[in-house]
Amino acid sequence: MTNASPTGGYAASAAGRARSLRLRIINVSSGQVKVALTLPVSLVSVAQRLGARLLPPNGSIEALTTQAEHHGSAHLEWIDPAHDERIELTLE
Repeated sequence: MTNASPTGGYAASAAGRARSLRLRIINVSSGQVKVALTLPVSLVSVAQRLGARLLPPNGSIEALTTQAEHHGSAHLEWIDPAHDERIELTLE
């Protein structure tokens, strides 16, 4: 069961707290965190419409949200060798 907000995002979990998407981009060589961002899930669709690419090419926010609904959280991690970065996405 999901609690969809008027903007199409997920406003609250079963426990009543707001859902958030955490993004971390880490330099693989140095281990330094380059980006640490937390977004309310309700803003993810807005960010995607504005051109943000938050997921790997074969990923979808719907799959991530479904996993989070069943397990309480979802985590994706992949390496971008072109930029020497590790990208971590966590939906809570």
